[in-house]
Amino acid sequence: KILVLGSASVHVKLIKAAQEMGIYTITTDNVPYEDSPGKKIADEYWNLNIYDVKEIVKKAKKEHIDGVICGWLDRIFKFVTNWDCHVMEMKNNFLR
Repeated sequence: KILVLGSASVHVKLIKAAQEMGIYTITTDNVPYEDSPGKKIADEYWNLNIYDVKEIVKKAKKEHIDGVICGWLDRIFKFVTNWDCHVMEMKNNFLR
């Protein structure tokens, strides 16, 4: 399972490529379903804001997400350090 941060039209190609490889895809952001092309094709979608790192990590742990990708959202890169800390925490918990 992968989690795609964002569900804009630029994410559709990424979601489709993952699905073609047999990867279950989940997308999340706080954009309404009707305005989210990615949510319409993903296997599952969440309505969590991409900046709400704590809630996304909490849900990702619960749902046993294998990977997280942000694709083409340049505005999220200022949060990379915060994500790296949570990803390492998730990785360490999965390895136990």
